[in-house]
Parts: sequence; C-alpha cells; structure tokens
Amino acid sequence: MIIRRYLVWATTATASQRAAAADVLVRAYHQSPLTDADRVDIDRALIGLASDESPMVRNALAVAFAKAGAAPAQVLDALLAREDEAAVALIARGAGVNAAQLVDCVALGDDATRAAIAAREGVSAPVAAALAEIASVDVLLVLLANRTALISPSAFLRMLDRHGHSVALQSAMLNRRDLPPFMRQALVSFLCQRLADFTVDRGWLTPARAGGLQVEAADMATMALVAEASEDALGRLVEHLIASGELTVGLLLRSLLCADPRLLTVSLAALTGLPRRDVEVTLKTADRAAFAAVYRQAGLPGGLLAAFRAALDAVDALPPEAAGRKDGRLSLAMVRRVITACEEMSPAEAGPLLALLERFVEEAEAFQDDRLSRPAPAASPDTTPVPAVARQALAA
Repeated sequence: MIIRRYLVWATTATASQRAAAADVLVRAYHQSPLTDADRVDIDRALIGLASDESPMVRNALAVAFAKAGAAPAQVLDALLAREDEAAVALIARGAGVNAAQLVDCVALGDDATRAAIAAREGVSAPVAAALAEIASVDVLLVLLANRTALISPSAFLRMLDRHGHSVALQSAMLNRRDLPPFMRQALVSFLCQRLADFTVDRGWLTPARAGGLQVEAADMATMALVAEASEDALGRLVEHLIASGELTVGLLLRSLLCADPRLLTVSLAALTGLPRRDVEVTLKTADRAAFAAVYRQAGLPGGLLAAFRAALDAVDALPPEAAGRKDGRLSLAMVRRVITACEEMSPAEAGPLLALLERFVEEAEAFQDDRLSRPAPAASPDTTPVPAVARQALAA
C-alpha cells in the first residue's frame, strides 16, 4: 500500500525529490519484508526510476544499488541502456552486473565506461578479453593495474598485438605477476633490443658490442624466467624461443652452467620430438654416448659436444643443495670446469667457445662481488665482439 502511494506521489514529485526517494526504495527492496504484491509494486517503482528522464534520479538509483546490492535485471538493463553517468557508476561498483552485461557495455560504451569496467573488483577473463580486443591504451593500463583482474594469455597477446609500441603498456604488463613467462621473455628481449639500438644511435657502443650485450642481457633475463617457470610454462617458453630464433647454443650452455638443466631437457625434447622424460633420463645417465646421440639429433653443433658433456658432468657432481638452487645465476666453479675441458679441443673449435666462457666467468665473478658489496662497480665497456657461438639460433 505504501509503495502504491509512492507511485502516485512520484507523478508530481520534483526530480530532486524522486532522487532522494531512490535510496529509500532501494533499502526497502533489500531490507524490508515484502508481500508478493509489494514486490510487484516496488519493481514497477524501481523500473520507473531507472527510466526517469532526469540524470539526477538515475544516478541516485545507480549509486544506491551500488552500495546496497544487486538490482533486478530489468532495472539493470534500463540503467545500462542509457550509457550515461548512472550507468558508469553502476558498472564501476554494482554487484549485480554480470559478465555478459559487462561485455556488452565494453562493446557499446565509451572510454569512461570501459575504464569503469577495467577498474572493477574481480574482472573476469571474458570481460578482460573484450577490453583487450577494443579498448584504448589508457583503458588497458587501468585493467593491467587492477590486481584482481583475471587476464588470459591470449588477452595479453592481443594487447601486445594492438599496442605493443606503447612503453607504458610494456611496463604495466611486466609488472603483472600473472604475465606468462614466454611473453615476459618476449617483452624483455624487445626492450633489450631497443636499448642496444639506442646505445648505437648515440655512438656509445659499436653495433657488434651492443648486439653482444643485448644477447647477454636477454639470456640472463631468460634464465631468471626459467628458474621460476613451471613445467608447462617452460614448455611454452621453449616454443617461443624456437619460433623467435632466440634458442641459442649459448643459452643452452648457460642453462647448464646455472645448474638448471631443465631448459636443455625441454629444448632437446622439442627439437627431437622425444618424450621429455626420456631426455631427462638421458641427461642423468653417466654414459654420455646416449646424450651425444640426442645432441646430434637435435642439430646442435658437434664441435661443442665436449663442452656440454663437461657441463653435465659438473651438474652431476654438484651437492644436493647446489643442484636445487635454480636462481638463474652462473656457477663460477662450473664455468671454470668447462673451460678446463675445452683445453683438449682444437683451437678452431675452442676459440669462440672460450671467449664466451670467459664472459661467463666475468659475469659469475661480478655476481659474487655484488653479493659481497652492493652496489658493484660498473664494468668498463669494451669492443670485443660477442662470439658467434652465443648467437647461433637453433632450427626446429
């Protein structure tokens, strides 16, 4: 009866009076015991407010529902259809807006609407995918800053495809803990390339030296990702490295010298088509003849087989606590052991490899110095070209 009186009163009430009544009706809808007849009447009243010609009234209703709880479906539809301030307020805070409605709002709304959606608590994967498909960089930055948003790998890829030139977007993606390792590696590699180009353009480094430092920096970053990657993520990372031409013999050797043979295991499995478990057993077998066969089947350079054998022997000789460290850092002792093994190689084969290993020694020593005293002194630039072995990409 009271709600019916409201319906009569609303026909002559001012917009400010109807806006004030919106909060009362919403609280009654959620908190008051209502008969079936009352429920029908209050639904009529709320739909009337949602369709009100006054933006003040619609906004008051949206804010009231955003604070109190879910709104009836018809009321939601009426508010969202306007795509105005009231709709944005409801989209930003309303608990009753479902994923399908949000996807429709992404498709039909403007940047303000999309930004409100991107900032919502717990943005679902379908909604994030819709934003990745059509939203502007500014809106995507809001989404990436939303730590509660569920963003799928395909949505990350779509953002990168559409706005990969944006430095702000790259940085925001790298700050996401759920960014897949293969995408993180791609972004880091891209940034290393840009930095190398910058140093060459400024005349600070020669192209050869800048290129060498770029590869080394990217490889160091890749090993840091490998150290944290799950088995599934590592497989996807290897697929990316093969496709991008960044899976090099230098990187594979580095992985062993970081006491983490997982990258070599997964890479050999991908390159040969052998089961990963079989490759893992081969690497752990003391007889290196089986490893040599897999190594050659993968198409790795025959002249470097001795170095890989020495590195595997060094891994096998590690104490348990060192073998399980997986921190992506080179082991100085292991690098020196491989250098000793290379002394038996011919000068033609050993030359480029020894140059690479000496760089590994410098890196490992610098890390040790850094642990003892921070900050470590900056290395003086030199113009030594990076060895070809460090840049030789593998074909699948």
